[in-house]
Amino acid sequence: MIVAGMAAGALWGFIPGILKAHYSVNEVISTLMLNYIAIQWVRFWVFGPWSEGGFQLSKQFPREAWLPRLTDFAKLNSDLGGLTTHLGFVSHTTFLPAFADVRRGNLRLLLSGPASSAGRAMPDGRTPGPGGWNRIHVIVGDITAEVTRLRAAGVEFRSDIVTGPGGKQIVLDDPAGNPVELFQPAGP
Repeated sequence: MIVAGMAAGALWGFIPGILKAHYSVNEVISTLMLNYIAIQWVRFWVFGPWSEGGFQLSKQFPREAWLPRLTDFAKLNSDLGGLTTHLGFVSHTTFLPAFADVRRGNLRLLLSGPASSAGRAMPDGRTPGPGGWNRIHVIVGDITAEVTRLRAAGVEFRSDIVTGPGGKQIVLDDPAGNPVELFQPAGP
């Protein structure tokens, strides 16, 4: 396979040389143009005949052959069950059993246990139900100004601003009832 790849690369490299020698074609331009052809050729094979029904990855190893995953905390906290193994989330911050922070691309999911600051009862007596108060996390630069602006717009919050070691936070409900946390990280 390696020898075949080397031979194909050598033949591919001869094309600009032949064009230069016989037709006085600029070898830089012909090489750049051949790069686009090569990219399309590889895409054809990867997404076409070499794929499994159009999916561009090689066949998955059997589960028995997998190495243990350091980011799968499902055994430590049931809220994380399956997120890292099945849904592709990666652990970012973990202070189990109180708190975990997982990410998938630009999505950040905060998972709060009963020992976390988000597990405290609200002033009206509400406590987290099934799933805890896992919430959408919105980072703000000035939480006091943001809360003032939102309260003036009629937004109701679950509590007042809570200060913890990581920063200041406050939770509100979106129109569908999902908790949204405004968070100002602790800084110098």
